[in-house]
Amino acid sequence: MQSGIQVQTNDSLQSAHPWASFSRVSMLKRWAAELKSAVSNGADATVWRLTGKAAMIVHNDHKTCLELAKRIAFDANFNFIELDSNQIMELVGNSDYLQQNAPALVFVPQGEWSKRVDPKSDDDLTQVIRFQKNFSTYLAKMEPAHPLVFLTSCNAYQDISEELRQAGSFDRRFVISKPTLDEQGLAFLQQVGLEMCDSSLTAHPGKVGKLLDIHFDEERRQGLIVLAMQRIANKEKRLLTFKDLVGLGMQGSGETEALPETMSRANLGRNAIHEAGHALVSMLDSGGTNIPEYSTIIQGEDYSGVVVESYGYHYSHDEQTCYAQMRHQIRISLAGRAAEELMLGIENVSAWGARSDLIKATGRAKQLMGLCGFSPSSEKDGSSRENLTVVEDAASSSEDAHVENSARLFLAQQYDAVINLIDSNRSLLETITERLLKNKVLDQEDFLEILNSTMSPPLGQSAKAAS
Repeated sequence: MQSGIQVQTNDSLQSAHPWASFSRVSMLKRWAAELKSAVSNGADATVWRLTGKAAMIVHNDHKTCLELAKRIAFDANFNFIELDSNQIMELVGNSDYLQQNAPALVFVPQGEWSKRVDPKSDDDLTQVIRFQKNFSTYLAKMEPAHPLVFLTSCNAYQDISEELRQAGSFDRRFVISKPTLDEQGLAFLQQVGLEMCDSSLTAHPGKVGKLLDIHFDEERRQGLIVLAMQRIANKEKRLLTFKDLVGLGMQGSGETEALPETMSRANLGRNAIHEAGHALVSMLDSGGTNIPEYSTIIQGEDYSGVVVESYGYHYSHDEQTCYAQMRHQIRISLAGRAAEELMLGIENVSAWGARSDLIKATGRAKQLMGLCGFSPSSEKDGSSRENLTVVEDAASSSEDAHVENSARLFLAQQYDAVINLIDSNRSLLETITERLLKNKVLDQEDFLEILNSTMSPPLGQSAKAAS
């Protein structure tokens, strides 16, 4: 056996993660059963060709794939070997078959050995090219009674060299689809500890998943947030709530002391009007389904005020974006500046306060006009067909000019719509502004209470149901 290669016996794999801890992996569970059957039934070369001597898992998390490999090996009654790039190339280069008295699953992560290379490349890639050309021949020598089966993982099928993606080589592919938001949320809550969470978390795993998708889409960052949640529960001796997670979504896992309030009363009032505008349009333009989770005029490291939209609203529309939803997001972005203009006059509108909002609105408007085939007049009868030529790759100078002009006109129209909506609901804007100035922070329950006390019951009823 090649020196430096460690073999884990099947008995040592009993602690492998159970299948229930993975999502969308039934095909791998079946493959483990096929491997076990092939060995126990003395499969011939034809059966092994169908079972697969080398396979890949298409998934973006190497750690998960490693744990899956161990689970497969345990179920198949195989030993387990993990190789690095140099080891697998040396193994094949020396025609070393690792003769042993038990079948083994060999897991090797992507690396130099599997990269796509040009046969005319520099001499330092000669070993890689030779390895890739010889790998199928190496597999053909497999001892049916004590087979070595290879498994790798990759983010995308195309990551592996075409030389290895052929019959007789890595010719079996298992694609693990991305878990649903509900599955992501539940997995996160299980890491935190379901017994530490109240029903605002456990009853809405999809909302939790959407928040993670927006703010913490990496396993590393989620691990930090799990610890932060557990520390809150331990410190405050209470069940964790969705509000706790929203707070971490805003501020991350860093612990800091609140900044002293240094803003003048006039600027604080302008900020309150600005955030109240965002909140009002979020609620009313959605028909009461996008009730903000949180809003504050307390300064943070990189903001002087913020409105966090409903994660429940975004969860309910996940992967279903339509024109009206894009328009809704644009209107929310424009609402802060529109509220300032209505209440303070154009000369007293903050020069820089809405810049990030306008950048978001501009980006979305350009997407609608340039990529999605809508026009500024799409909502008018018979006008939906006037801008169906969309940008495919890099935009030409004429396409850029057309998209920019269309987006500018569309934003002007939406700004007018926002002005009219806020102006028709000044009393609601004033109420939200006053509450922000008084309390500095409002949550979804506060917004629902404000709505129910100032608007007709149907809007409040639909809002409560959607939140």
